[in-house]
Parts: sequence; C-alpha cells; structure tokens
Amino acid sequence: MRRVSFLKLHGCGKSRFEEIIKIYKMNGLIPRVHGKTRNHALTYDDILRVLMFIRIYTEAHGISLP
Repeated sequence: MRRVSFLKLHGCGKSRFEEIIKIYKMNGLIPRVHGKTRNHALTYDDILRVLMFIRIYTEAHGISLP
C-alpha cells in the first residue's frame, strides 16, 4: 500500500520506480547524470566568469540610479 501511494503521490510509474531502485542498489545515493550533455554547454566556472564580466561592465558603463 505504501508503494502504491508513493508512486501516485510522485507521479512515478512502476517501471521508472524499479529503474531508480536498481540504480540506487548499484551506485548508492548519487544524482543521475543525463548522458546527452551538449558540446557547447557552459561549465560552472564559465558561468561565474560571465557573471563577473557583466557586473564589472555594468559598474563601469551603467547609468547610476538615484
């Protein structure tokens, strides 16, 4: 009964739930990694550098508001 309630509550089917259990038993509790990462995806460091550039640029060239 608990499993049925859990599946309905989370909108998860039986096959997906069994796949998650299988992965958990093999690897432990780790986030799932999608295998189709694109070549042009930005890394976390790239995102931080872009944000730093935007901040510096806006401080130098932005209009200051009262």
